[in-house]
Amino acid sequence: MKVILLNNNPAVSKLVSVSLNKLGYTFAEIDNLEYLTSNDADLIICDSGLYDSKINYLEYAKNQLFLIPRNRADEYNLAKSQTLQKPFLPTDFIDIIKVILKDTTQDIKLPKKEPIPVDNDIKVGNKFGEIQDID
Repeated sequence: MKVILLNNNPAVSKLVSVSLNKLGYTFAEIDNLEYLTSNDADLIICDSGLYDSKINYLEYAKNQLFLIPRNRADEYNLAKSQTLQKPFLPTDFIDIIKVILKDTTQDIKLPKKEPIPVDNDIKVGNKFGEIQDID
């Protein structure tokens, strides 16, 4: 997955970098959309410090996520599913990235357990080692 981080905040940079590396995603961090040379990214993440309501971020990537200050969501008029309020935990960030990108590669899949066949002729030994039928 290719991700673009539009950001100029060092704290956000560190949290996002660690989280995206953990997911194994490649990303480029920029502080100006003019630096983009293509629009083939899977996701653009925009920090509130560089957010501009006049820009259509989907022109630069297939999906978008906006990092906005807590208790100021009303000022941004963005879909709740495309926002993450700051400050945030890396686990919250990873969870929303997985939902946006529908990434299940990190999920652990447990093998299916096969049912144990029922056998009515089970024999068990008593304390003397003799075998008895159980009905």
